[in-house]
Amino acid sequence: MDVRVTKKSTFSNREREVDQNINVDIGEEMVIHREHANYNGTIILFTGDGGMASAVEKAVSKYNWNVEIWAYKHSLAKIYLERFKDQPKVRICLLDEYFDQFSYYTLKWKDGIPKERSFVFSYVQLTLRYVLRKILRKAIKLIMLCL
Repeated sequence: MDVRVTKKSTFSNREREVDQNINVDIGEEMVIHREHANYNGTIILFTGDGGMASAVEKAVSKYNWNVEIWAYKHSLAKIYLERFKDQPKVRICLLDEYFDQFSYYTLKWKDGIPKERSFVFSYVQLTLRYVLRKILRKAIKLIMLCL
């Protein structure tokens, strides 16, 4: 995993260059791993920020990738719903439906998570062995539930 910390803007007190870095990373991954698109490969984005719409457009139209956009309903930019509503290669998934399944927390802030607590994670490379293990574990859990 590659974690980057960016400086905050003195004007808005928000992180600078985050969207640009993500867009560059997406473009780089689309090109480096373009052979996976031919095998029904999928790029998965965890963002509601509309600033990624151009990268999604290029991934689908130029490189033939499938794209999943995961976001909370209240933070999903309308541009995704408008631009990709009839695009079968783009799937919008709402995290709200799965929140209890993937989250665990012990802290609560009265007014939400403080702004200075934001961060960006990106996975550098997943090996086939790692992915297969994850799939196998999920499959075993599902089989056990059916028994």
